Amino acid sequence: MKIFLITLLTSFRALAGDLFVEEPLQCIEKKIFPCGVRALKSFRMEKSAQVFHFGEGTTLVWTSENQVQILAGNLWAEKTENLQIKHTAHAVFRVNGEFFFSKQLERLEVYNLNGNISFPKKGFFSNEALASGFQNWFSGQMQNEKFSRGLMKPIQFKEFAKLWNQVGSLPKEARITHLRSYAELWKDNVEEASQFYQSVVQRRIASIAEAKAQAVERVMNAEQERLQLLKLYRERNQLLE
Repeated sequence: MKIFLITLLTSFRALAGDLFVEEPLQCIEKKIFPCGVRALKSFRMEKSAQVFHFGEGTTLVWTSENQVQILAGNLWAEKTENLQIKHTAHAVFRVNGEFFFSKQLERLEVYNLNGNISFPKKGFFSNEALASGFQNWFSGQMQNEKFSRGLMKPIQFKEFAKLWNQVGSLPKEARITHLRSYAELWKDNVEEASQFYQSVVQRRIASIAEAKAQAVERVMNAEQERLQLLKLYRERNQLLE
């Protein structure tokens, strides 16, 4: 896969007027996987039950018919049904509904515009969530067996609108309508975020306390086992005090 990605990023061949280039050639039409795509211009693509809007320069790989890995750039997934977003080799998000993704270096920013997302167990908290109207970033780097990430927050509207306006090919009037509908849909997010942050902090504190208690218990058990072995050794060698 690594060799394919290097090839993907260096060997695209474009013709005048092309909206995108693909590697290998015609891999989308012929359903050849892995299938790499780089957008030369902003454009819209329908693929099976999914609708995507690419930003110029957006690069991704379809690793299967229903799984995609975003390598760089911005992607508006206007419609998804059981789409898998490959974060790393061992971590896959599953999404339904409407999402926006922005990949910069190692960070994938996920915007839940109006949908549902589920996270794998490995590398994520058991209560990992990203509600509609919220955003968060995820890194491919791990700390304490968890992927580095930010804290879920309401979608920052001005920042989002600037990125979103760069993808796809919607006319100005349609874009204004979409942005207004988002604003209406997310209007209560600040209050929801306040309640969410409070619950997250409480759960994180509880998780840290539980982890510390478990660590102390492991140390005590190890010490007890060491003493028992020492006692057994002394008994066998008649070294009891």
